[in-house]
Amino acid sequence: MTALLAPALPQSTNELAAQIDRIVVVHTVTAAATVAIALMALAVAVGALLAIRRVIQTIASVDRAIQKLSPRAEPILDHAAKVAGDLGEISGTLRRDFEDVHEALERAGKQLRAAATAAEERVRELGIVLQVVQEEAEELLLDTAATARGMHATAEALRAAKRERLERRRAGMRREG
Repeated sequence: MTALLAPALPQSTNELAAQIDRIVVVHTVTAAATVAIALMALAVAVGALLAIRRVIQTIASVDRAIQKLSPRAEPILDHAAKVAGDLGEISGTLRRDFEDVHEALERAGKQLRAAATAAEERVRELGIVLQVVQEEAEELLLDTAATARGMHATAEALRAAKRERLERRRAGMRREG
């Protein structure tokens, strides 16, 4: 009976190991996605900083040019206003892109947390099933052992009764003989 149950336990253990491997894969994918999103956000931030630095440099050079060309300042100021407007558009675009990346990060994080929670629940359920299977197997083994012990005791009692009858017959034959 033990030989019949032995293959079932490793198979259940393999299933548990497969579930654990799936959880590890989910966590690995989550970590990789988080790193990728963080790197994208960092790239956007660096791009924004470089753009801001260029804007500051442009504004500084425009300011110097305005001081040198103060008699013709009006057309230069108009051009600077246009540049500032363009920079405002670029800043707005960068802000929207950053918000989109941030929203994508939040959605991915929520989905990964939901997947991890579902995987944990499956592992818990599997643990409960394995516990029930183990309890049933233990009960079956105890019942089998008790039955075998009862059969052994019965066989011993029958053998003893047979021996006793044979001895009585022999003793009866000796008296008659």
